[in-house]
Amino acid sequence: MDDLARRQLAILARIEALEGRLGLTSTRKDPREGTRRSDDGSTSTANLDRLTNELCQRGITRYRFVRAPSDYYDRPWEYRQEILGAKSTHHLCKSIVMENTRVEDGVPDIAKYWMVVVQYTARLHADKLRMFFHAHHGDRLSKSKINMRLCAEDVSSQLTGFERNAVSPVGCKTALPIIISHRIAALGDDDQESDLFWLGAGEVDLKIGMHVKDFIASFSPFVVDCTYED
Repeated sequence: MDDLARRQLAILARIEALEGRLGLTSTRKDPREGTRRSDDGSTSTANLDRLTNELCQRGITRYRFVRAPSDYYDRPWEYRQEILGAKSTHHLCKSIVMENTRVEDGVPDIAKYWMVVVQYTARLHADKLRMFFHAHHGDRLSKSKINMRLCAEDVSSQLTGFERNAVSPVGCKTALPIIISHRIAALGDDDQESDLFWLGAGEVDLKIGMHVKDFIASFSPFVVDCTYED
């Protein structure tokens, strides 16, 4: 059944690509639970297909695409929550690429670039992140060799293939190690139906909703306490 579902999804992706070229809008049900929804005929079918195909390959069948209005980032979090149908503003998340400026390129087994997924409502805690890297690498990376900074936009674009506000772990050009905030991982602990969180999806106005447990099981991110408590 899983193989059949993946084949059906691939067929739907090809159909949607054709509809996009014809300027048609589509709303489709996944063969099992997921929903693919594009609210705008200008969907970039190449990008949408790439993300959809990766989700299929990873066995993720529960997801939803939503194309946001052009003023999405000019509006408050509550507006964005309503547009996406998110459970709360805490379910709105972003992916950023961080760089360890004190690590040279090509050092064996030590990644210079990491993708970090955090909530918009939370603030990244640089010291907590540094503590994680020190513990993760042990004696191989001293604290003096850790200086995590937001990656320059042009470098981030080269690594991910995505521009600012469109960065996503799904369809990423480079296989970067991923960190996800422990607060996101805890979504749905009290209510299994509320763990659908939202990320960028390769285009500034395209968003993807996935279930946290599906994401963690498929992408195997490091779950880290990396934000302030407030």
